[in-house]
Amino acid sequence: MPNRGFGGLVSIKPFDDNGSVFVLTNDEEQHSLWPADTAPSLLPQELDQRASSVEVTPAVCPFRHLQDQADDIEAEGQPEAKLRYADYLHLDELLGAVQPSFGDGDRSVWADERYFLIIHQASELWVSQILVDLDLALEFARHSDFDRAVGRLKRANALLELIVTTQNALQHLAVNDFHQFRPGLQGMSAGQSHQFTTILAGVGHAPVAALFEIVSDRRNGDGGNRRQRLHLGAQLDVFIAGLTRWRLAHLDVVSRFIGGSRGTGGTAGLGFLIDRLFDASCPS
Repeated sequence: MPNRGFGGLVSIKPFDDNGSVFVLTNDEEQHSLWPADTAPSLLPQELDQRASSVEVTPAVCPFRHLQDQADDIEAEGQPEAKLRYADYLHLDELLGAVQPSFGDGDRSVWADERYFLIIHQASELWVSQILVDLDLALEFARHSDFDRAVGRLKRANALLELIVTTQNALQHLAVNDFHQFRPGLQGMSAGQSHQFTTILAGVGHAPVAALFEIVSDRRNGDGGNRRQRLHLGAQLDVFIAGLTRWRLAHLDVVSRFIGGSRGTGGTAGLGFLIDRLFDASCPS
């Protein structure tokens, strides 16, 4: 018969072969409650009362100390002052930089310009990382660490695809909505971006030109080294092609928004972009 008064999993074994009464605790240890010669005269209620008066220490997991040690190690690895997500991202400053210029009280127009602004800000962030990765790719390649150089170029190419996708997201800004805030953009042009100008130079950008030189240098290295250079060259070709896709995506956006009108930066608009489309020559 089970008994719940012991603070653990306990059962009472009324008799053994000698007629003794025992308590069987969860550690499978037997404890005698009373002599065998008195047990048969006891009623079940009295058995429960006597069993309840026995003090039994609840079982403890024998491996508990291992968890305690793991908790101590984890606590030691935690910094005393935990870094908050918003602080790490400088989120207040980041969101504070999104400041549409339109302010006549029309929230819909304000939201449309905010969308336009964020797309360009995000593109600037992606380009900044691409420029960093191009520098690192060149550094690794100069030390014949072509695996890491290729890895950085692959990441740069992935970011280029994000920029193209971001440009295409402008399809979700209606032309009429764009012209509601366009007058406030007079004098501004993406061509004024130092980062855009730098990366869109293609092979005219020093790290890209230097990487092409390393790829074309057949004087040094064994067969494996030459194969790695071919992989590097393939990623460079993907990079140049990505720049062209970016230019074409931007050309499509400008064509949709302003057609043959002049750009806000004073350029010929669409004609100016077409003339510049193949400024970055693509090596074979």
